[in-house]
Amino acid sequence: LLINTAIRLSGGSLAPDEILRAVAFGGFGSVASVCLAIVMVVVLVTSPTALVLAAGIPIAVYLAYRAFVEQGKKRERLEWLYEATRILHGSPQIDVALERVLGHARTMFQADHAAVVLVTPKARLRTFVGPRGTKDSMMPISGWEGGIPSAATHLDPARMEAYLDVAEPGIAAPLIADEKTIGVLVAATPMSDVAAFGNDDLALLEALAQQVSVSVENGRLEESLHDVTRLKGELEENKEQLENLVDDLDRRLSLENALLSCSQTMLNGQDDEALDIALAALLEATSADYAYVAENFDDSERGFSHRLVHDAGERSVARPSGEDPRVGSYSDYPTLLAGLRRGRPVFVRTSD
Repeated sequence: LLINTAIRLSGGSLAPDEILRAVAFGGFGSVASVCLAIVMVVVLVTSPTALVLAAGIPIAVYLAYRAFVEQGKKRERLEWLYEATRILHGSPQIDVALERVLGHARTMFQADHAAVVLVTPKARLRTFVGPRGTKDSMMPISGWEGGIPSAATHLDPARMEAYLDVAEPGIAAPLIADEKTIGVLVAATPMSDVAAFGNDDLALLEALAQQVSVSVENGRLEESLHDVTRLKGELEENKEQLENLVDDLDRRLSLENALLSCSQTMLNGQDDEALDIALAALLEATSADYAYVAENFDDSERGFSHRLVHDAGERSVARPSGEDPRVGSYSDYPTLLAGLRRGRPVFVRTSD
């Protein structure tokens, strides 16, 4: 209880479950210690010579306690690594993932500062998380000469300053992907003046560095895949545009050739066959299956009408039996007549 109170008074914070767990464990230890002390006193009073045998009990309890604490530390480190893996895989953007995992690393190593320096052919990029919410994300480092250790190691304040701009002791581990060094992971400035970084911290930092390396490499692969997919989409879009442009040019060229052929035939021809040849050229240049030329005339019975004089292709307009298929009245097609009188092309569906 006094330890928890001291932590709170010094500005620290503990979760309620941590306080309850510490109180429960401390209470159990106090009861066990009192029981052992009473047993030792009873043995000392009744049979002083058996005190040597009774001394084995607290020794066994002490060793069991040490083993329990070590197992608790290992379980806690595994939980930290699992949480770091979840953070790295849960963030689609590598810069956001690095910021979050570095904040988690400060808790893992009880350190004030944590950083990742990525080495690229063009620059050195540092992502940094420090006390009181200070952080940088993918900031270029100019004139960086920190170097990268070949394995997890302790760093003196002078070398750590190259990574974090703070002259504090720390630990560092290389980031390796595909047998290539792509950066370094560092933690510096232990929060406790008593517990410095130990060999267990080095092993944990090395394991975390492996997770970060995989995440960084996956992030690069995903970014490359995204670029390839984007370029492929642009290529497909450009290809479709080019195909449409080529088709449009082909249609225009076919129409121009048809118009040229029609013009030459009309100018050079001296008989009605010239119109038939011109219509055939027009059909060849379009997707139509029928073309015709009609002349207008006044009919005493039908009124203003039209008479087909030249045609080409397969006829697709059906007429009632008994009517002349080559003659029609504009009264049946008022929209067509209105459009023609305005001197404009008119779109007509033969089914109508």
